[in-house]
Amino acid sequence: MSNRRKPRRSGPYGHLYDQIQSTGNADPRRLGGSIAGPGGPHDQGAVVLDMTDCVLLDAMDVCTVDSVRDGRSNGQMIYMTLQGRVNKTTDRTQIGYAFGPDGAASLITELLALADRHGAELLDDLTRRLTELHQGKHLDLHWLRAAIDNAITSTEEI
Repeated sequence: MSNRRKPRRSGPYGHLYDQIQSTGNADPRRLGGSIAGPGGPHDQGAVVLDMTDCVLLDAMDVCTVDSVRDGRSNGQMIYMTLQGRVNKTTDRTQIGYAFGPDGAASLITELLALADRHGAELLDDLTRRLTELHQGKHLDLHWLRAAIDNAITSTEEI
């Protein structure tokens, strides 16, 4: 019999890497992922990610629907599905999220802030995609510009 031990990774994160392995769990209620760092998710490059059982996003669908509760209209709701492969597995999952206008605004503004932090490459991709959506008549950029102008005016008044 051999007394050979499994080789360990070296460096400050070697032991941590050995501990973070996929659990093989594709149940959306048990999927993982978190961000840790001095500034949390708003840091740039100075964070530690727990990607254990996170979903590697490769597709999404979004729609708006009328929310109905107890047979009565309850306003509009957004429904979004995110699909992808569970990290370190061959399992795939699709997770649905339901939210209102406040949730949509939060999602959009966080992604815009991310684009600002990421820099020119993401800004170029965002500009290209916005142009495609506008030309395909899927998005009215004049409406988006009005929202941005309103935000700028609001901050100038403070």
